[in-house]
Amino acid sequence: MEVRTILTTKEISQMLGVSEETVRRWIRTKELKAIQEGKSYLVDRNDLNHFVNKKAKEGTATSIGKMALLLPIVGGVVGGASSVSKFIKMINSKGNESNPEVLSKLSNKSNAYNQSIDEIDEYIATLKRQKQKLDLQYQMEVLQIEEDIEMYQKIRNDLEGK
Repeated sequence: MEVRTILTTKEISQMLGVSEETVRRWIRTKELKAIQEGKSYLVDRNDLNHFVNKKAKEGTATSIGKMALLLPIVGGVVGGASSVSKFIKMINSKGNESNPEVLSKLSNKSNAYNQSIDEIDEYIATLKRQKQKLDLQYQMEVLQIEEDIEMYQKIRNDLEGK
C-alpha cells in the first residue's frame, strides 16, 4: 500500500492527538503550511514533518513538544533528536495500515491457525502499534494532570503569601 503524501486536518489531528480546530488554527496562523481546497485544508507530509520538528524543538510548552519527550519512555529511545525522528516515522507510517480482512480474521483467535505467518506477523505489529498509542495517550494524560497539580500548587502558595 502506498503512503499518501497529502493529509487532511482530520488525519493530522488523529496522528498528533489534537483537535481538528487546533490543526486549523496552526494553518490559519501560518505555523503549518497548507493549501485550501473548497472548505478543507490539505497538508503535505513533508510540511507536517517540518512543523513537528519545529514544535518539538520549542520544548514542553507545546503538546507536540511533550509528545516528543514521551517517545523515549514509550519506545526506549534516548535523546531528543531520536525522539523527534521516531515521532516523524510514526507520522510517515500513518496510512500504511494493515489489511482490514486479515485483522478481522485474526481478531477471532480460533481463526489464527488458518492464517499465514506473514498475516500473523502483520497482526502482531498492529497490536504493538495499538499498545504504543495507548501508552503514549496515557503518558500525555499523566503529564496534563501533573501540570494542573503544579499550577494549583502555585496558586495555593500565592494565596498563602497574601
